[in-house]
Amino acid sequence: MARVLLLGGGKIGRMIAKFLTATGDYRLTVGDVERSSLERMQSKVPVDVRVVDAADGASLRSAMADHDLVISALSYRFNPAVAQAAADCGLS
Repeated sequence: MARVLLLGGGKIGRMIAKFLTATGDYRLTVGDVERSSLERMQSKVPVDVRVVDAADGASLRSAMADHDLVISALSYRFNPAVAQAAADCGLS
């Protein structure tokens, strides 16, 4: 079972989480800086959650460390930092 880190617990992230968990093929962790978004996510979708600050490279790398792949549902402005952290961790 692939371990997936989904960054972003908003509306788009919630839809992605629903699709992925419905397959039963993934162990999904959702990361977001807003604890309230994570609580809302857990009330609707069976996922693990983790507070992650996408503006902090160390926070991103720490969150990615135990995962096989990462999906970003964050604002486009975080793409460079997410891509760099994923590359640093050997993730796609």
